[in-house]
Amino acid sequence: MITVKTVTDLLDKLYVLGSIERAIQLPHIGTYTVAEHSFRGAVLAWLLCQESWCSNTEITQAVFGFLVHDLPEAWTGDIPYHTKKKYLPDWEEWESEIIEDEILGLAPLKPTKAEKMLKKSIFQHDFNEKAKTIIRLADILEFAHWLIRQYDLGNRHRNLYKCISESITIITTTNPNFLKSRIAQDISQQCANILAEEIAKNEK
Repeated sequence: MITVKTVTDLLDKLYVLGSIERAIQLPHIGTYTVAEHSFRGAVLAWLLCQESWCSNTEITQAVFGFLVHDLPEAWTGDIPYHTKKKYLPDWEEWESEIIEDEILGLAPLKPTKAEKMLKKSIFQHDFNEKAKTIIRLADILEFAHWLIRQYDLGNRHRNLYKCISESITIITTTNPNFLKSRIAQDISQQCANILAEEIAKNEK
């Protein structure tokens, strides 16, 4: 069984995720927290699973994996994935140590089976490749959809267009043949329409 301490610690950190802003590099309208991203992305992961005829195991891995994949940011703050890849080559090991110390650090007790499963879900250890791909795709789709909403709300900051352009590229490379997600195609098309509209305005 999972320990009471682990549950209360986890719930405490989930509250923290509700106050950590995402996309700090982009001035934006309203709030955009890690908790919002995690919830909406988990719903997207579930929808992608329905498109892809996933097994129950893959659905569980994709949805729960997405819900907790940004949990280390309760300690680190929001760090974009490309920043981690470029400047923190050992980022997964570093975040793993944080989870080990802060959530599973119950010395002298050994982590329970459920606690080990929580860590596996955060880092997608032993996850089906399909589930891991869906998590990655849901991650960028949620962000791209938020960018579209920002545009609809009137945000015209130059970084918005840069983020939209980068999102299209990532969606295209993260939407493999076995998915061919219509959700991904629709969001990508909406992003492309925004860029085309902006180009047309600048040419006038």
